[in-house]
Amino acid sequence: MPGILRKSQDDLRIMKSNKRRIEDEMADQPVKKLKKEALSNGTPITNGVVTNGVSPGMPEAHDISAASLETLSRSQLPPEFLPAPVTYVSISTLITRLAQDTFNQLVDTINDLSEAEVAPANAPLPYDRGHAQTNGNTGNVPGAAISQANIKKRQQMLNFAQDRRTQFIKVLVLSQWCRRAEEMEKVIDVGYWMKNNGKVHIDACAGWMRQMTRNLNTTRVPNPDFKTSLEALSLGKASWLTDLNYLPLEKIPPRDLLKTLQRINTLLSIRLNLYERIPPQFRDFKIASGRASFRVKNEFQVDLAIADEDPKSQFYFLDLRFLFSPVNPVIPLGRLRDDLEGKLNEILRVEGLGGCYNFLHNLVLTHKLSILRNQAYEMVRGPWSDHLKVEAIHRSLVVQYWLRRPGSKNWIEIGIKRGKNKSSREPEFGQDNPEIALRWFRAGKEMKDTKVDLGLDSLSLTGILKRIIGMHTAYILQETAAKLREESLYRERLLKLKQSYSTAEPKNISLLVQLTRSKAIKIIQEPITGQFAILPPGQLNGAAERELNSLASPAVEAPARVATLRCITAREEFEFCARKTSWEVVRTLNVDRETVHRFFPRTTLRIAFFRKLSWESNWVLALTTSLKGDAVWIAETSGQDPLAENADKGIKTGSTIRLAFEISNPEPRALLIEPTYGNIKHIERTAVGMIAQYLDTHYLLKKRIPYKLRSDASASGSDLKSLYMKYSTQKIADILRKPALMAPHWRSDTIVLRFGGLDTTNSFGNHTARTRMKIIIPNIKTLTSGLSSSINFHPSTGEFAFRLSTPVGVSTIPNLISRLETIEHFLGLLTIIKRRKLPCIVHSLTRLSFEYAAGSNMKATIDFAPDERMRITFDPLSPHFRVQEEFTEMLRSPAGGLDEVLAHIDTTLPLLRGISNIASSSANSSDSVDILSRSTESFILRYHNPNGKVDISLRDRRGQIMWLVKERGAHKEETRDEDLEKSLKQLVSGSGDSWRGMNEGMVATPSGAENLISKVDGIFRDVRKAIPNTAHDAASARGLTDATNPITEENKAATTNPNPLKRKAGSTEEDAVELD
Repeated sequence: MPGILRKSQDDLRIMKSNKRRIEDEMADQPVKKLKKEALSNGTPITNGVVTNGVSPGMPEAHDISAASLETLSRSQLPPEFLPAPVTYVSISTLITRLAQDTFNQLVDTINDLSEAEVAPANAPLPYDRGHAQTNGNTGNVPGAAISQANIKKRQQMLNFAQDRRTQFIKVLVLSQWCRRAEEMEKVIDVGYWMKNNGKVHIDACAGWMRQMTRNLNTTRVPNPDFKTSLEALSLGKASWLTDLNYLPLEKIPPRDLLKTLQRINTLLSIRLNLYERIPPQFRDFKIASGRASFRVKNEFQVDLAIADEDPKSQFYFLDLRFLFSPVNPVIPLGRLRDDLEGKLNEILRVEGLGGCYNFLHNLVLTHKLSILRNQAYEMVRGPWSDHLKVEAIHRSLVVQYWLRRPGSKNWIEIGIKRGKNKSSREPEFGQDNPEIALRWFRAGKEMKDTKVDLGLDSLSLTGILKRIIGMHTAYILQETAAKLREESLYRERLLKLKQSYSTAEPKNISLLVQLTRSKAIKIIQEPITGQFAILPPGQLNGAAERELNSLASPAVEAPARVATLRCITAREEFEFCARKTSWEVVRTLNVDRETVHRFFPRTTLRIAFFRKLSWESNWVLALTTSLKGDAVWIAETSGQDPLAENADKGIKTGSTIRLAFEISNPEPRALLIEPTYGNIKHIERTAVGMIAQYLDTHYLLKKRIPYKLRSDASASGSDLKSLYMKYSTQKIADILRKPALMAPHWRSDTIVLRFGGLDTTNSFGNHTARTRMKIIIPNIKTLTSGLSSSINFHPSTGEFAFRLSTPVGVSTIPNLISRLETIEHFLGLLTIIKRRKLPCIVHSLTRLSFEYAAGSNMKATIDFAPDERMRITFDPLSPHFRVQEEFTEMLRSPAGGLDEVLAHIDTTLPLLRGISNIASSSANSSDSVDILSRSTESFILRYHNPNGKVDISLRDRRGQIMWLVKERGAHKEETRDEDLEKSLKQLVSGSGDSWRGMNEGMVATPSGAENLISKVDGIFRDVRKAIPNTAHDAASARGLTDATNPITEENKAATTNPNPLKRKAGSTEEDAVELD
């Protein structure tokens, strides 16, 4: 049992007798005999004075070799220390005795305090102020009285408490020592041995130090003799030095010296090429200046020479230069160089060039490792402190990085690797060629297939560590990106992933993850600490960053965190846009995980519910986000209203989901990447249509009315199918409980119901119902004249359609049945305009206005009153105003129609815009040009001063609509202006934006017609500016002279108020032009 060591008197007596016996035996017997006895019978003298001490008769320590000591078995080793004679006392006994002693002393102290005399409480004191204080306390309280006896009693009590406290602290320390009883026992044995035998060792140590002091006297550097040094350096001699009369060295002439060096070079060349066995590493050498320089890449260059012509004579060391940095390439003169030279010469004598290479190669490897080790310690003292752990083990360096990251350790080992000699045909040089190698352990596992450039020519542990950390960071981010690309969002490139890689700087390695079109994150890893950072900073990014930094295996677990961040970001972005469109977030809908998996995809990571206050309480919108894609669903709930008063107070409603439908989206990236206002409105519109369609089909099933859902080509702007139902007139009468107003078969039994969007005023759903008349109704105009504008009638096809507005969550069929008796024109023209997606400005039963291009004057109005012919009119400032009669004829033509009119409007808009610009610029100046419109496909521009005519006609060339522009003089007998002729030829031979010149004219696409006629008009204007502006010329330009400008009354009318001529096929000579 652990306890307290206590020496009794008997133990002390035994110890003294043992010590006396040992000293007597040491005095009587020689040292060798005692040692022999110690080894044979285990006498404790072995660990006493003689064996571990110093005695004059003992052999030197180096007489016993290390090999002989290693061969000694454990039985031959000297015995352990002589254990100190001790007895154990139980710690519990000690504590019990201490408690008993404390109690006894406490009783004695109380008795002593009770026997002491105390002054009366009312005894006056010199500083008494007539007040007393109870409980014996003194102070400023009135009545306090203090005596010397009271002070002694308190002092005695405090002394008792302090003494007991000291004893118990000692017991506490002893109790802690008891937990290490075995170790403490060894310490006591060592202390006992040192107490008995330490004096001998101390004396021996003191004698060794005195001997060392005497030996150092001969190695002391003498004081410098400045007087002799100054005289020798200044005069070249010292007066007190004797002249030894040495013969001066004979000077060698330069020619002889050169011959000698050349001869040495020849001998070296012959020896190295014929006789010497050169190691493979020394094959890169050159001979010059009487020396052979052997170069080993990234290591060293050694210069060797010979002193004898004998090929078997040894090489001698001359110089050594290191070929790597950071290190001094030249070894300076001194003791190091002298020792190195002597060592190398000895190796060259014994082992030759192979031994020289091995020695220098190992020297360089050791030197490189020492440089890397010093760099590691410098890094630990610098910015890498607290994040690196450096250990130097033998000839290897171990550097652990990212100390504060959770998970397994990461480290590198740089050491000497025993390689194989590549020159297997020269086995005499050995197979082992050591080299510096690196082992990388990532998360505790060695990366054996990874190659790292150590940069042995320029040693930098910082660069090596950065490359390793860069590879580690790139691995984590690559694994994250690879796992994200396994999901459809990133695999199909709906969202982008971009990884930046750098081999030199780890901080430039990053992973760019697109979350939505407007938001993306950049994941980087700090090289020194290994902590991840997500940019830009934010609340969500900060939380995800903390999660990444807490992961033990980020390469495995990071993709899930990034996916969660992506889903949360998409949900919040959708919520932000939904709130701006008056959507409410339903946060109290209690939906368990099982319900989510039953109605929604199992890959769903986040789900959110929304609803509009105008909807019925049992319909909500659900947003699901995952890496498979985001989707919006409509869901029907059962239970209390999620947005009711209790829900606002945080009370769980207990609502559950009964059914859910996914809302289709024509453009999957719309909701996924950019939930803008337009996308939210599209989702709302589609959701309202799907709810209405579900309720309508449910109503039809309940009433046993046959129906079918089918895609409708005329359902422009809607993703929902049209509902085809079979309603007879008698069936409607039965449902309405009233007789039919018309004949049973006045219309088709098939009725098409299509969702038409939302009513912005009340958020109701608009629906369009249409059917076809089967009989001719004579009084159709009378029947439709009094109906509302929400009902449309098409007289040529017999179809009629009407709009219905229904609250969200209510079936449309009852309202449809009540409105089927109403008939009105079907707005065919409006259908065509909507199909071309032209904004409708004004629409009514007899009049429709629309805007066919950007601009306030790009408007057209169609009048289609029942008693009038259809007519189209344009804004007076519109370019098409001059040809509106032609368009009216085209609109009325059976081969034309509104489609043809709109097509011609698009085709002629650039040209007519250019013609309008020419007309407006001519009206504001003295220039004169006549514009004639023969049809919507043919125009003439007549210029005066200089005279010229430009014909413009529309042609069909190989299925492509082109404008043909030809210029010809007004009168063939006139002489053309040279500048005009030259400019026109240049234009005809050139080309431009969507136009090009031809042999007899120019052609342009509809979009390039405006540019082409502007260039033609510019040529005439430039030529006109060069002609003197006389009154006669001005009169001719204005058409006042009939000889120069014979404009007929018809042409004048066409110029001021265009009245186009009807074009006849093949009536003009322009028709014969080939468009090559």
